[in-house]
Amino acid sequence: MSAMGNVRRLVVAVAGAMVDGAAAEVPPVEPGLAQELLVDAGLLRPGQVTGRFDLVTATAVRRFQAGAGLVSDGVVGPRTAQALSRAAADRRQLRALGLAA
Repeated sequence: MSAMGNVRRLVVAVAGAMVDGAAAEVPPVEPGLAQELLVDAGLLRPGQVTGRFDLVTATAVRRFQAGAGLVSDGVVGPRTAQALSRAAADRRQLRALGLAA
């Protein structure tokens, strides 16, 4: 699936969990989607996408969370997913401009 498709799935999942303007209990993002966002953000290599939440993924998530000022718990919940989605979109934009690898 394309990067934009991943972002759309994430937005739909989070938006679908909104109830009367307040976030309902949202399950963590599926590992494959989290890994694709981590690749887009430059924190994993494409070959590291396994569809499983392994040690490499958990380490990348915690590193991202710490750098983004989030609680570094290794869980890709709504706040982490939103921040990761923004970071991935920003990096894609920089790559399109030739300013990032």
